[in-house]
Amino acid sequence: MVDEVNYAKGGLDRETVTQIVKVAGSVAKVLNTRHGVVKERGWVEHPPTVAEFAAAVAQDPNVLRRPILISGKTVLIGFDKTNREAWSKLG
Repeated sequence: MVDEVNYAKGGLDRETVTQIVKVAGSVAKVLNTRHGVVKERGWVEHPPTVAEFAAAVAQDPNVLRRPILISGKTVLIGFDKTNREAWSKLG
């Protein structure tokens, strides 16, 4: 069973963002490197702390890369050519 969360519409609280980062392994893995705020703050080269990132996501959820799937120990973040096969195995 999959619960879909459209955080772009409903937002995310800091606790949820912190948990996502923890499961993913780092802020860098869930950072939307195309977002203007991320580029302006230099986070592509030097990702922020979890607390700073969680605060930014609370203000603008699009700072967080998507889609994100967390299922047990499996974490898939974003959809691109590097993880297309992993996503295809979900269907």
